[in-house]
Amino acid sequence: MSNYTISVDWDGKDDLADSNTAKVISGDDFQTEFETVQTAVNSKANLNGDSSEDFAINNGTVAGTLTVTGIPTIPTAATSTNTTQAASTAMVQAAIDADVTTHAALRSSETVYGHAKIYTSGGDLYIVTT
Repeated sequence: MSNYTISVDWDGKDDLADSNTAKVISGDDFQTEFETVQTAVNSKANLNGDSSEDFAINNGTVAGTLTVTGIPTIPTAATSTNTTQAASTAMVQAAIDADVTTHAALRSSETVYGHAKIYTSGGDLYIVTT
């Protein structure tokens, strides 16, 4: 929204003597002021989805369906995180890499090689070796 600046000098009218005809508030005064307000309101950012405008929301809630375009970024959570927070692909890749490294270390210490089954359950990543 553009900065709203009062158009009519209302304080100046208050300072005038009651007998001064310029103290009278006219319909034109109101019309001028309303048009100034309308211009400021009409220039506001369209927060309902105008793709040409950016806006930020901190600690807010978006009601309804949110459509995100472009490439959004989020913080990378620790691999031990087990919550409903948004997880980046970097966090998921780090968790997989850690499990693969662990599996490789186990394989190198064993003389018997088998197969690994990787699956998730309840948000946890499991690797079962045979």
